[in-house]
Amino acid sequence: MTYNLIQKRVDECSHHEHCPPPQCVYLPTRVIDCAVLERPRVFVNQGIGLHEHYVALSYVWGGGQPNCTTTENLDSYIEGIPLTNIPKTIMDAIMVTHKLGLRYLWVDSFCIVQDSEDDKAREIAQIAQIFRNAYVTIVAACAETVRDGFLHDRRPAVRELIVDETSLPFHCPDGNIGTMHLRRRRYPPPRHREPQPWCPAEPINERAWCLEERVLSPRRLIYATHTLLYECQAIHDNINGIPNFVQLCDFREVPRLPDRIFLPPPATPDSDPLADNEMATAWYKMLSLYTPRTLMHSRDRLVALSGIAEQFHRFWLHSRYFAGQWEHQLPGALLWKSSGAEECCSRPDGYRAPSWSWASIDGEVNLLSCGNDGILCSIIHCDVTPARPVNPFGAVKVGGSLVLDTVLAVWYPASERESLFVAAHAQSDPSKWPDSYYMQGCIGLVHRDAVEPVSEESGCVRVSLAFVRQVLDGTGAFGLVLIPATGQITNTGENNYPVFRRVGLFESQLRYNPIIEKWLNGGHQHIKII
Repeated sequence: MTYNLIQKRVDECSHHEHCPPPQCVYLPTRVIDCAVLERPRVFVNQGIGLHEHYVALSYVWGGGQPNCTTTENLDSYIEGIPLTNIPKTIMDAIMVTHKLGLRYLWVDSFCIVQDSEDDKAREIAQIAQIFRNAYVTIVAACAETVRDGFLHDRRPAVRELIVDETSLPFHCPDGNIGTMHLRRRRYPPPRHREPQPWCPAEPINERAWCLEERVLSPRRLIYATHTLLYECQAIHDNINGIPNFVQLCDFREVPRLPDRIFLPPPATPDSDPLADNEMATAWYKMLSLYTPRTLMHSRDRLVALSGIAEQFHRFWLHSRYFAGQWEHQLPGALLWKSSGAEECCSRPDGYRAPSWSWASIDGEVNLLSCGNDGILCSIIHCDVTPARPVNPFGAVKVGGSLVLDTVLAVWYPASERESLFVAAHAQSDPSKWPDSYYMQGCIGLVHRDAVEPVSEESGCVRVSLAFVRQVLDGTGAFGLVLIPATGQITNTGENNYPVFRRVGLFESQLRYNPIIEKWLNGGHQHIKII
C-alpha cells in the first residue's frame, strides 16, 4: 500500500508546474543492480549508454565503510556484492528500490571507487546531475550511521491532544431553552521546535554532503524519525496518513532551491533583476544552511557544496566562482563573520581557501551582505585556481584578491575584549592602558574569524582595516581586519602591493564618529589579501 502511494505521488509530480517530470536518463557511471535482492551487483554503464530510471540514496556514513567499492574488489562486485558486505541503510535502500519496481540504485560508497582520487574527482563532479536526474531520492533522515537502517516502525511522536469544550444556550423548537456543547480537538503548538526531517534533530541534517543531495533532488522520499514524507517542489506531505506535524510548519522552512533551478535556464541569463535577487537570496540561504554542518574530511568544505554552486552558475554564466564567492557579488560578499554561538571557529590544518573566503574557517558563518550598496572599495583582480579542472566549483589551490581600499593601522587586543580602539592612542604603551581608556577609545566591534596564534599573545597586536561598505544612513562602516602575511609568503606581492591575511570583520557602531569619518576621507591604496 505504501509503495503504491509513493508511486502515486511521483505520477502527480509529473503534472506540477514547477517540477521536472521524471525521465529515463543516461545512467551514472556505476549503479547497484537491485533486480535480484539476494545478489545485488555493481552495474557499470560505461560504453553501454543505457537510459533508465534510477533511485539515489542520501544518508549519513557515520564512520568508515570497510566494504565500499575499491580498485581491488570492483570486478568481484560487478559479479555480485555479498549481502554481508552491505550495511543496513544501503540494504534498506535496495529493498525500497526493488519494491518501487525499479532496478537501479546509486549509492556513493558502492558506485564511486573510494581508493581512486581520479575516480572520486570525476564522479563527485557529476553529483549535481546524479541527484537532479534521479527518479526519486531516498533520504535516510533518521539513521545516525550506515549500519542503522531506516525500514522500521516509525516511533509515534508524543503529543498531548487538547480537547476544548464550551457550552452555549440553545432555543429548542418547542420553546424551551436547552444547552449546546461544542468540542474542539487540537494539538498544542510545541514549546520548542519538535524533531522535523529538516531540523537538526534528524542526523542527516548535521551532515554537509546531505544538503546538496537533498535540495538538488526534484523528488525526495524522506524516512524521518516519526514519519515517512514525500517532497517535491510543489508539495511536502506525509505518506499513508502517518501522524506528523507538517500542518504546523511553514513549507517555506523546508530547505529547497528556487523552482527555476529545475527548469530550463533562460535564453538570456543574468538579464532579469528580480530573478537575480531571488537567486542571490537563495544562495545566501543555502550557505546559512550549509556552514553549520559537519564533514568527515575538513578538506571537503568546498567540494560538498560544488553541486549547488554548479546549478547557480547556470544562471550566473558571466560570473566566475572564487572559492565559495561569486564574482558579481564581490566585494559585498566579503562581509561574512563567524557566528559560533559558544566559541570561536577554527581553521583547518592545511590550506583550503584564501582567508577572505568563508570556506577558510570551520563552523557556522553569517553572511552580512547580499548586495553592493554603499560599497567603499573595488576589486582590481581576483584569481583562484581549482585543485582539479574537472570540478571548477570544488577544492582550490591558491587564491588572492587585490582590493582598492582604505587601510589604517589600529591596535587589536589579544584578550577576549573584541573592540577597536582609536589609532591616536598608538603612541603610548597599550599594555598600560586602564579599562576606562579602552572604553574611551572604542570605535566599534571586531568579530574574529577563528582562533589565531596572535590571540594567545599578551598585550596588543597591530592590525589594518580594509573598509568595504558604509552604512547607508552614515552611522558607521563594515570592513575586514587584516594582518601582514608572514611565514613562507612574502609581505610584498607583485607590483609591490602589501600582502595581508584576513583575521576578522569589524563594524563601527557610533552614530557620529570623527575617527571613522577621517579614515573614510583618506586616500585609497592597493593591497593584496591571500
